[in-house]
Amino acid sequence: MPVALENELKRRARAKGFSEERTGKYVYGTLRKTGWTPSTQSSSPAHHSSPVAAEVKERAEKAKKKRPKPRQGGGMLAWRSRQKRGAIMKPSTFEEIEKKATAAGATNPKAVAGAAYWKTAEAKFKKRA
Repeated sequence: MPVALENELKRRARAKGFSEERTGKYVYGTLRKTGWTPSTQSSSPAHHSSPVAAEVKERAEKAKKKRPKPRQGGGMLAWRSRQKRGAIMKPSTFEEIEKKATAAGATNPKAVAGAAYWKTAEAKFKKRA
């Protein structure tokens, strides 16, 4: 481990007010970003080419591709963050939608209520302009 760099990072972490545990994480993460690898980690190609590791990596890549991009633009999200609680949809309305979705047999009633919330937020955002 580059001792001089490690000491500098520890100084910076103390200046930022990090706890001892957080300081260690900060130093480790920053060193990893610079390309440093711990001596306990194997750098042999056999270590990285196990069938399980390849499958996990493949699943992660597929999951990344499947993730839909958020429909909401940055302008709408900024507008939403400035709204008071309940201005877009009252919490009681959200709970009511959840109960109706449960009664209708939805597998994930929170997702149904969330979709209704975002549809309402989108409509109110468009209406305000």
